[in-house]
Amino acid sequence: MDWELVLRQAVAPVLAAYLVVLGSLVATARARRRPGPPPGRLTGRVLARRVLATVAGGFGFFLLIIVVFYFVLGGEDPTLVADALLGGSVLALGIVLPAFLVLTVAEGWLRRRRAPDP
Repeated sequence: MDWELVLRQAVAPVLAAYLVVLGSLVATARARRRPGPPPGRLTGRVLARRVLATVAGGFGFFLLIIVVFYFVLGGEDPTLVADALLGGSVLALGIVLPAFLVLTVAEGWLRRRRAPDP
């Protein structure tokens, strides 16, 4: 077994992904410690901007994973990236975005329902 190949194609990418996730968790924990303005109700443009930023960031990260794991490390054909772009667009905009919007509205509804009446 070629250990260099295993390290390059399995250990390094998984370790890199683990460090990215760990870094995100640490950054989130630090951000929650800082005092900030009280959370307000998100409506209109602010909500749309946040939802689109979340979907665009997730889609960009998805493409980064595809490019790094399959194209750079795996030596796959460049058409795989084009297929991922098309298929990922359908996934992000056709499935994830509507589900994200429905779950966001449901969460807001549940929070208002559980909030004590003044």
